[in-house]
Amino acid sequence: MASAAPKTHPLSAERPPLPFEVVERRFPTPGGHVGGWSHGPPSRDVVVAIHGWLEHADCWLPLLAHLPKDRQYVAIDLPGHGYSTHRGNGMGYAVSDYVRDIAMVMQQLRDQAAPETRFHLLGHSMGAMISFLYAGAFPEQITSLVLVDGVVPITADDAAAASRLASSIENWLVLHTKAAAQTPMSLEVAFQRLAKGNPDVESHALPYLFPRSVRQVKPGQFVFNRDLLVKQVTPYRFTPKQALSFARRIQCPTLAILANDGLRTAPPDETQRQLAALQEAMPTLRLAYVEGNHHVHMNDASTVAKDIADFWSLPASLPAQEARPIAAKL
Repeated sequence: MASAAPKTHPLSAERPPLPFEVVERRFPTPGGHVGGWSHGPPSRDVVVAIHGWLEHADCWLPLLAHLPKDRQYVAIDLPGHGYSTHRGNGMGYAVSDYVRDIAMVMQQLRDQAAPETRFHLLGHSMGAMISFLYAGAFPEQITSLVLVDGVVPITADDAAAASRLASSIENWLVLHTKAAAQTPMSLEVAFQRLAKGNPDVESHALPYLFPRSVRQVKPGQFVFNRDLLVKQVTPYRFTPKQALSFARRIQCPTLAILANDGLRTAPPDETQRQLAALQEAMPTLRLAYVEGNHHVHMNDASTVAKDIADFWSLPASLPAQEARPIAAKL
């Protein structure tokens, strides 16, 4: 059952009132900055939250209301999304480039933090895949990993590499022209387009997704913040063997929360084989199943937050197969 719906608010380019404070953040990068926000005082445990494709940091606001208060939370806007800089000059948005962006943010957070600070990653969808890659590339940096309806990057057989590159370049040539010509629209039209593009997000959660998605360019006229080039077909994918090589390097306890009506990148039997291979490669991996769709972390935030809090409360030394089970909702 979904969380009780918050009060409805008039359509606005401002956030709905929040029962907690978030502070806007900017992390300088060579091409501009990574935007985001933080919540909570300095803590021994810092959770870096990474959103999904075409979204932004505010997708975590419904969940934040239910998460433990003894941690500091830093939610970022990936480049090309939210309040972050677009890459510009026709540059693309490969997943591996996002891993580099996270590395720059993490370096700045470490420089600002006490030596004993522990860093945790929390990702949804594409953000979960980026978190997975980061934890595999830099296993010594991450204390725990939570992946919401997304785990490993979508993989492909190496035989498809040439055709995928061709499709990506052809797609870029089309998008590059469109990206420079956004037509301003009214607030109402922008909201309708956002709702149409996110049918999984329930009406009570949409107001949290909307304000950071648009910017005003003249009185009463808005455009979407995101860079249209983030829609470019991925020029390459990891092979299944490469993805498993990242899994084998991850050392920290990991929770994957999977929605029963969530993201599907393969037929059910193939998905089960992939999960079995992943669990064999990652002894620290726990799976939790929840009822809901791909945006369950926004629609039913209290349920997802409870699974996360239960996971964080487990002793880090407890092997996954001996951990107290997280109740499946299926």
